[in-house]
Amino acid sequence: MDFAAHNVIVDKFATEIGPALQANETIKEAAPGMQRAFCVMVLQQTINVATGKATGKFQNYRDLFGKQDAIDKCKKVMEEMVKGEGYEIIPRERAV
Repeated sequence: MDFAAHNVIVDKFATEIGPALQANETIKEAAPGMQRAFCVMVLQQTINVATGKATGKFQNYRDLFGKQDAIDKCKKVMEEMVKGEGYEIIPRERAV
């Protein structure tokens, strides 16, 4: 796993993509009425001190809990704006 390359993606998400999601008009209209509406990058690293080898996971959690219409709107925006390689997308959706 190339942690340096993944850190570049996380940094871009934190400085560019995340703020753009928060500023997106569709998200701003749909998300306030939802119980959960977030998109986060999680890079987890474990180092084996005996071997010096690092292992880990790189995941993008997309939690959308609320009315189906709001879920669909937020999901579409996330699919358009959060694109990349090297991470697993973990969609967690619940219509209420």
